[in-house]
Parts: sequence; C-alpha cells; structure tokens
Amino acid sequence: MTSAGGASASSSSAVRIEAVAIVGNKNQRLFLASRASSSSSSSSSSSQAGVEEALRLEHAAHCALDVIDERTQPRSTDQQGPQSTYLGLVLALEDLSIYALITTTRLRILVVLRTPAGAAAVSAGGSAGPGTGTAAGASADAKVRDLDVLTVLRAVHTSYLAYASNPFLALGPGASAGAVAGAGASVLASSLDAASKGSFGHASAPSRAGEIRSATFDRRIRAIAGW
Repeated sequence: MTSAGGASASSSSAVRIEAVAIVGNKNQRLFLASRASSSSSSSSSSSQAGVEEALRLEHAAHCALDVIDERTQPRSTDQQGPQSTYLGLVLALEDLSIYALITTTRLRILVVLRTPAGAAAVSAGGSAGPGTGTAAGASADAKVRDLDVLTVLRAVHTSYLAYASNPFLALGPGASAGAVAGAGASVLASSLDAASKGSFGHASAPSRAGEIRSATFDRRIRAIAGW
C-alpha cells in the first residue's frame, strides 16, 4: 500500500489507494478524489472509463457510510458515541476495501483501497485489528496493516485541519484588501444580528461548511495517496 509519504508499504505491492473521501457530520460530501479521476485526461476512451470508475468508487463510499453510522450509534442515552476513532475496515467488496476514521466533530474520513479479493486488514502482529472484518474469500497474500492505513487517514485529517484553519478560506484566491474588509464587516453584521435575536452561535449563525475546492488541498491529498 502507498504510505502517506508516497513510499510503497511492504505489506503488498498489489494494494493501492484508489480514492479518498471526506464527509461532514450531516453526511454532506466535502471532498472526493480518486486515482481514476487523476488519470482520465489522457484520451476520450480513458476519460469515460475514469468517470465510470470514479462513480463506482463514490457509490462504494456511500455504502460505507451506512456501516459507519450503524457502528457509531450510541448504545444508550448516557453514551455519546465514539470520540476520535479509527474504525478500521468498514466495507469489503469484490476488489475494494474501505477504511474509515471518525473525528470528535463527526467528520468521516474514508480511504478506498484496491485489494485482491477484498483482503481484510491485519494488525502489525498479524491478527485482526480493532474494528476490522474479514471478507469472504479474502486473499492471504494481500494484507494491509492497520498502522499503515491509520497513518494515511491521520495525514488526510491533518491536511483538512490546515485547510479549515485558514482564516481567509471563504475569500478565495486573489482577494483584495477591500474584499477582506468587506467580508469581515459582513461576518460582524451577521453575528450582531444573530445575537440580537438570541441565536448567537446556533444554527442561524454564519457557517463555512461546504465542499472543499482548493487546488492546494487537492495536491496534498494526491501526494498522500501517491497519485
């Protein structure tokens, strides 16, 4: 598997990262990138095949969300659900294995691996890691270490935190000083209006949640995935 630094992991050369997805706490898609979309611009035929493969990967990620929601449901009224948790293998298909990490803010980070016969992950000691399952007919020759997958997931999370911490995130490239001042005034006015209505800091307050559209962030994720 390709590690966060782009080096090939020793577990199996046949295992590779096919897609990375980030899903918000309300199941809204924040980011999705795939190997297929990276290599689909060479010709029209490969472009069509890349689109179809990207759609397949997106569908697989959506299926994995159902499993994640089921695993993270509180078991009682006193239980608040998991904190920042590595869920391990959440879905195994014919040739794809999907691993997930859920953060304290309910952000879901998914990594889709292409594995022969949907080989299940194993821990560094060789036994099944926490939160993992064994797919039917899994190949013993293609083993993915939980530590390798967790390293990739944490690298994606770190990149997301760096992206979300940018104070000028909503302004876009090439913003002028006037645009910065105008945006600040707009946020202040909206906050004051919300506070006057007794709803400061609640759902009516301004939100920056939305799909990530950043070339820099996209390059970082593709570098982590080794594309």
